[in-house]
Amino acid sequence: AAPMGCGCVSQHQAVLSAAGPRLFLHRTTDEEFVQQLAPEELKDRKLLLAYFHLREGRFERTPQLLDLVRRQGVPPRYRWQVWKAISDWSALQRPGAWDRLARRHPEGRVVESIEKDLDRTFPNLDDFGGERKRQLAGILKAFACLFPKVGYCQGMNFVAGFILLSSPDNSPEDSFFMLVQIMAKYQASLLFCDGLPLLKLYTFQFRVLLESLFPDVHRHFERENITPELYVTKWFLTVFTQPLPFPVVARLWDLIVCDGLQALVHLALAGVKLLRTRLLRQPTEGILELLSLRPDAGVPSGGSLVSAALGLKVLGPCGPGIDLRLSKLRCQWSRECPEEAADLTRAAGELCAS
Repeated sequence: AAPMGCGCVSQHQAVLSAAGPRLFLHRTTDEEFVQQLAPEELKDRKLLLAYFHLREGRFERTPQLLDLVRRQGVPPRYRWQVWKAISDWSALQRPGAWDRLARRHPEGRVVESIEKDLDRTFPNLDDFGGERKRQLAGILKAFACLFPKVGYCQGMNFVAGFILLSSPDNSPEDSFFMLVQIMAKYQASLLFCDGLPLLKLYTFQFRVLLESLFPDVHRHFERENITPELYVTKWFLTVFTQPLPFPVVARLWDLIVCDGLQALVHLALAGVKLLRTRLLRQPTEGILELLSLRPDAGVPSGGSLVSAALGLKVLGPCGPGIDLRLSKLRCQWSRECPEEAADLTRAAGELCAS
């Protein structure tokens, strides 16, 4: 690769001369890059420049990129490219695969469940009208054909719908392959398969860590009969895509794409941490209202949630192989719930094997 210099994002080849081809390189300067930003992007120009300097034609999964995504997030103009690079999305592409799957049809009850949930998917979002719902139905049906043992489960509509809204030009094909990567490589399918084994593990880990990290909140919740199942189930099964505003969800997904689905537990604890003072003042109804994470309930920003997740002292920084406490809790869960742990291991081998 050429030296980074002032940030090369394009190379232009000159026309042939009498002496043969001559190559001229034009390096776009920082000033030129900033000049072509949209007005709403100017407030983030420093962050955009950081990604501009990294890019040099395309992004690659490097420690430098992962650190930048975790700490500062990804600007909208680069988000899809960065997610694709980090998730290794391109490894899934096969010529004609989407067209073949899009022509297939899952069994009738799966189709019926998908169709029933289309109008329930982002109902208040103007950008999610009839055409988007038709595209979402195609993505979910194709996924059910590719993974018949998973099929379709409520919550997947929000995950796939969010991915569709995130992709440039709302491309169903691009969105489908990203969904497959999230479901297979990131193992989100284990949230939805028979018995919901991964949901049970994450809920167990969250419950134990809630008591350890925030004992006052835990005691208050017990007095008010608030169990984790009343709120984290929706957070986990929709991967936080419902009902948070799109920019907040996108920032949370920056962390999930970097560190894997285990980041859901970190983010759930971060939400409690940021809402702690308000939660302790509320009775049952007020607690559930805050934990609904509806925009009118005054939810934290995506950046503050990620920062809080990365700063949880008992867990250490997010990242594969680092979070010893969660690993120990998984072992504890396996001892206490051996049948469910066996279900999780079996499902992972069937649905997420590389």
